[in-house]
Amino acid sequence: LRGVVVVCVLDKTLDIVSITAELFSDVRKTKVRRSRFLIRAVPLATTCYGDAESLVGIAKPLVDEAFETLREPVKWAVSLTRRNSGMQRQQVVDVFGGLVPNVHTVSLSEPEMVIVVEAMRGIIGVSVMKAATKVACSDFNLRRLQDEVCK
Repeated sequence: LRGVVVVCVLDKTLDIVSITAELFSDVRKTKVRRSRFLIRAVPLATTCYGDAESLVGIAKPLVDEAFETLREPVKWAVSLTRRNSGMQRQQVVDVFGGLVPNVHTVSLSEPEMVIVVEAMRGIIGVSVMKAATKVACSDFNLRRLQDEVCK
C-alpha cells in the first residue's frame, strides 16, 4: 500500500493503545501540532495475514486478555475499516462474535469496549480498547484533530 507506514513496537511492555491515546491527548492539551505529514495513527496491537483463520489466531489472545478480566458484563462493538481488502464485514463480525464471551452484549450505538479491525489488502490489524479511548483519539485522525485544536 502506498502511503501507509507500519511502526512495529517489539517491546511487549509498551501498550500501543496508551501511547497513541497520549499523542492525541498531548495535542489537545498543548494545542501544538505533533506531526506535519501524519494523517491517521491507528494503534494495532497485532497483525496477521488477511484471512479468517489467521484472524482467529491473533484475535483470541487479545479478546481473552481484554474480556476475561472484566468483572461485569460490558457492551462491545467491532469497528472495521477496509482498504482494498477482500475480507468481508460479516466474516470479521462472525470471528469476534464467536470469541467474545456470551455474557457481554453487542451494542453498535453505545459500546463500552471496541474491537478495532483495520483490513488493508492482505494484512489485518486488531486492537481492543475502551470506547472512550477511541472517541478521545478522534477516530485516530490526527490531522483533523490538529486542524480543530491548533488554529
